[in-house]
Amino acid sequence: MRPRIDLRFRPGLLLFIDDIGRAIYEQFQAILRLAPLDSILCQGIALLHYASDTHQAQRLPLTHSLVQDTTLALPDLLEEAIKEVQASKCITAITRAGYPVPNPRAQVYIIGDPAHSPLPEVLHIIQTRLAFMKANNLVCYVLHTDLETGALPAHLSPHSLHEFPTPLKPLVGNASFCYLYQGELTHPTLTFLSENETHYITAEALYALLATGITTEPFFEKIMCGGAVSDAHLCVGSLGTSLILCPHDTILHYCSMRLGIDLLTRWLKNINEPSIPASRSKEIQAGAHNLVSSLAEWIYDTQERPLANGPQRLWHTQRPDIGGRRFPSLAILGRISRPEAHMQIYSVEYTRLYRCLYERTRALFACFWPEYLYGISRHSINDTNSWLELISSQASRASMQYKAWNEIATHAWEATTSRIRDEIQATVEQLYLLEDSGFLLAGVYIKELDAWLQQVQAYIECWHYEHVHDYETALQDFASRAQISTEMLYASTPEPSQSDQLSKREMTILQHLEERRKIRQSRVPSPLALLLIALPFIFAVLITLPSIYPAAITYMGIGTIIFTILSGHSLFAYQRGIAAREAREDILSFYRRYYAYHCELCEDLLRQKLLDELQKQIRILHIHLDTLTEKLSKVHNHLTKEISIIQTNLFKSPASIHDFLVANGDPLQEKRQNTLEDVSEQAHQARTSSPTEDWHHAISSIQRRFLTGLVEQDQNIMTLAPEDLLDYLTAFTHEIARPYCTGDLVEIHAALGKPEVWHAALSQASNQLYQSGSYSAEQYMTFICGREADLQKGSPHFPENAYPVYISDAHPWLLIATFSQGEALAMENTDAPTRTQTRIFRADQ
Repeated sequence: MRPRIDLRFRPGLLLFIDDIGRAIYEQFQAILRLAPLDSILCQGIALLHYASDTHQAQRLPLTHSLVQDTTLALPDLLEEAIKEVQASKCITAITRAGYPVPNPRAQVYIIGDPAHSPLPEVLHIIQTRLAFMKANNLVCYVLHTDLETGALPAHLSPHSLHEFPTPLKPLVGNASFCYLYQGELTHPTLTFLSENETHYITAEALYALLATGITTEPFFEKIMCGGAVSDAHLCVGSLGTSLILCPHDTILHYCSMRLGIDLLTRWLKNINEPSIPASRSKEIQAGAHNLVSSLAEWIYDTQERPLANGPQRLWHTQRPDIGGRRFPSLAILGRISRPEAHMQIYSVEYTRLYRCLYERTRALFACFWPEYLYGISRHSINDTNSWLELISSQASRASMQYKAWNEIATHAWEATTSRIRDEIQATVEQLYLLEDSGFLLAGVYIKELDAWLQQVQAYIECWHYEHVHDYETALQDFASRAQISTEMLYASTPEPSQSDQLSKREMTILQHLEERRKIRQSRVPSPLALLLIALPFIFAVLITLPSIYPAAITYMGIGTIIFTILSGHSLFAYQRGIAAREAREDILSFYRRYYAYHCELCEDLLRQKLLDELQKQIRILHIHLDTLTEKLSKVHNHLTKEISIIQTNLFKSPASIHDFLVANGDPLQEKRQNTLEDVSEQAHQARTSSPTEDWHHAISSIQRRFLTGLVEQDQNIMTLAPEDLLDYLTAFTHEIARPYCTGDLVEIHAALGKPEVWHAALSQASNQLYQSGSYSAEQYMTFICGREADLQKGSPHFPENAYPVYISDAHPWLLIATFSQGEALAMENTDAPTRTQTRIFRADQ
């Protein structure tokens, strides 16, 4: 075994040319998915694509985090990429991560097919820009081509001369080195490779040059930099590779897909095979009935509307006031039904809305509350002009208060709707979260809710009829007090309006009530008038009594009679004042009853809107439950297809042919034994026997955890689109499967002690896709790249000419690379302007 090569890194720039270059890049990405690079190294690698037809270049992503997708001229983008990968901060970061960088100059690789792309022009552009930058970077070709046999002299073999059927100009200066890859193997027998396989092998050689420290070795760099016989010759060779790796991400993805299929299968079984006990079904139905009963209580007029009803006794009468009504309690706004912090915040907001609604209601009806008006204008209520001015002012104020009340009431009812919707949603979620037959129970609950809500619809219609009927009765009562005939009252049809503008009929009643008030107010005598009326009687008493009775009796009788006269006149004035005050109260009562009615109409509409929203929610839940089976089946079928695609992509890909895939210490096979299904079953056994979380051991607990997680993210399995459900489920099962896809199950270490693994990998790496003039492949040197523990494990199987190359522990793979240096290519001009013949000479000639 030859001396070891320590862990090192060298920046690199890959320039993929045209379609062939793009195809090799796609295979390079496939390798990265199987064997990802340490993320810190990605800073030192740049990928470019050059389209020779448009003369434009663009950046290509090394990982999924795509750099800015820019399209520039090749020289400008090349300079930008060189400066990026050779930036001081980039080299420092890589060095501090444990990767020594002895040579920070990026190695440039031109990847393409000389039969289809003007590679000499590209080389010239690169060399010119590097010279302009005063950068001494190593530039190598990595060429994929199928050379065509041309007419040869008799003394040369058919493999000594090849024609490149492309209009290339003769090379002006050579690249440092040229890796050649053809579509055939000549050792040990002639075999042919598909184009994808050739592209993959080419891409894996690039991967080996970038991911390992091979290119940092002085002897290897000397071969890359020198070795050309003359300026007219180009040193060529090939790098055969083979990876020993475990497709960890593929196995993890497969295991997570399999777990997702198990979850969906169990859900579909529970839905399609109903088994609900009758007692449990009745319990669910009773819960739905209780919720609707509570809903009816919350939205029914059960509480006295503040300051709307007025006193129950009006001084000398026993008749009740007709100025107001009751209003809904909306008691749910003040109730905390769930202990979560966000629900408590909602409850505080709901309680604030309820209190604000109560205060707004009180402020509205305070505009026509007698004590309030008498308190602010007692000195002017007996004056007609002052009274009219006061009433006009209060009516304007009431209009503004009604608008404020309407806004708050709308918010409060919307909050009530939201709260009840949350109650329904929480109950449905609780059912399918805690029970295996939860979706069926949710269906029973929703169906029962729908039936009871139909009855609430009938209640709302009856309540609205009662409000209209009671208001009509109140108007007739007011009309009776105002002495308006029935014909006059119903002369015009009342306009059903939600605005606070009085209708013609209401204006008529109000005008007559005001006339009644004026008449009664005019009949109330003033104190001076009472005195003037009483004086004649008092004078008559004073003149008459002394002439009839003795003096003692006369004085007592005069006092009594005068008191009686004054009391009688005062009682008369008081009765007239009561009548006037009653007339004023009737006007205030009319306004209160008018606004109470409009509040009732607004609440009727809000009730109906609430019920419509709830019925809409029920319909949506019905639809989601009815389509849940279809949605789950769709996701189930997708995962089943994904399982098949995973196997196809893994075992029908060039990686399965060219590389050595292992799992659980043995070769990973498509069929028979140690298959992906076997590996998934072992991960399943690990999860059920030694779960890292208690809820991992059973499918039922995993289902509940998944559904709970959706609820915590404000999502719902019934409302999710199939695509979103697939994304959530995939991410969820990935996190569950991850801790069980570890250890020997997804490590290569155990497989490295087996001779058959080394024999297959070494044999594959020794196959060269470039043959140097004969059918025999000359192996120049072998590199075995791996982690220290893996190299120690496999050291007994190393060939004598192998160099152990140490890589980071972040790379859980082992790569075998065999380098073969071929002959030098001499480029000659021919008379044909569109063809360049290439003769092959040995390097020692």
